[in-house]
This record gives sequence, C-alpha cells and structure tokens, in this order.
Amino acid sequence: MSTKAAKKCVSREIAKHCRKKKGKCRKAAERKQAVAIGFSICRRRGFTSIAKR
Repeated sequence: MSTKAAKKCVSREIAKHCRKKKGKCRKAAERKQAVAIGFSICRRRGFTSIAKR
C-alpha cells in the first residue's frame, strides 16, 4: 500500500482520537498517545509502509 494512504490513515485516526477527548491533544503527552494509537491501528489494517517506532 502507498505511503500517502498510510499517512492519511494515521492523520484520520489521530483526528478521531482527539475529537473524542474535548480539550485534549493540546498537551504533548496526549498528542503522542493519539499518534501512537493511530500508528498501531493503521499498522493492524495492513499499512506496512508505516515505520515502527
């Protein structure tokens, strides 16, 4: 799968996670958690072009 699709997936998952928690994702820790969740979900969906952290 393409890198563009993988990036789209990650940003969509981050947005979803941040929308659920109103007022969150302003702090670096919450943002990092959202990013980690987004990466893991997209990797599970088969986007192999996402680098492991």
